[in-house]
Amino acid sequence: AERTAMLVFRTGKDGVKAVPLSLVTRLGEVDAGQFENGSGRTLLNYRGRLMPVLPVEGVELRQTGLQPLVIFSEGDFSMALAVDAIVDIVDEVLDIEMLAMPEQGLLGSAIIRGRATEILDLAHYLPRANPNWLHLRRDGAGGPHVLLVEPSDFLREMLAPVLKAPGRQVVHAADPTMAAGLASGSTELSAVVIDLDAQR
Repeated sequence: AERTAMLVFRTGKDGVKAVPLSLVTRLGEVDAGQFENGSGRTLLNYRGRLMPVLPVEGVELRQTGLQPLVIFSEGDFSMALAVDAIVDIVDEVLDIEMLAMPEQGLLGSAIIRGRATEILDLAHYLPRANPNWLHLRRDGAGGPHVLLVEPSDFLREMLAPVLKAPGRQVVHAADPTMAAGLASGSTELSAVVIDLDAQR
């Protein structure tokens, strides 16, 4: 049977969970003092970008000392799951025998290293880290491209962050002529936002 590399970690006093290692970008420990709060989430400055940090069910996010993290990334998005301890990396035949309820954040249980181990459902945590993670088209160029046509420098600067927030890539144009040149370029646009009153 095909074997899968699994990352095994501890959650709570006796909880043991695992996730396929192929999904993991990085393992690390950070000083809990680096955590910040924003947008209703715990955040960490990770390589110059804000990254949400979510505790796995059964884990209390530490206030002091080192916090073990399991980091996942795709495109421009990254998130970290806080765990109590990294246990091991093992090759096992992944056979989920007992299914779990979806709201538990688990796919079910399998035998890993000779004991019952809960298999994490990463899709349960991704939307909590970023509600748009599973819906945005992401490729090497980032998320969907939006062309913003607005002659006012002030309004362009005000609207651009709103459009960028869900992970879109925004290109600016001050007038229809510039917009036509950008639209005919190599970048595939998903939408065009234009102030019709300003073009009259």
